[in-house]
Amino acid sequence: MDLGFHVRASNTQFVGDDNRTAAQILWETILGFADVDSSEEAVVTFERISILTPRGRYSVDLHLSFLRLQGQANDFKIQYGSIVRLFLLPKVLDH
Repeated sequence: MDLGFHVRASNTQFVGDDNRTAAQILWETILGFADVDSSEEAVVTFERISILTPRGRYSVDLHLSFLRLQGQANDFKIQYGSIVRLFLLPKVLDH
């Protein structure tokens, strides 16, 4: 799922300055409440992994506290604690 926000320039709650826009201030505020640490380095990376949901080929980065799926159009950070079940499906090879 993707969620977008529009921050009006005339808003009074997230006022931008010369260094940061109002949207960046909103983003930093939301990150302050989120339980993610995006600064930690990846332990291992797998390139071009086919995934059914979300559909596509992704680079999979395994971090200590979360995994990151990065595709052409999407970027997901998933906490390990929120994963309930994974399925490894056999791939049928056409000859």
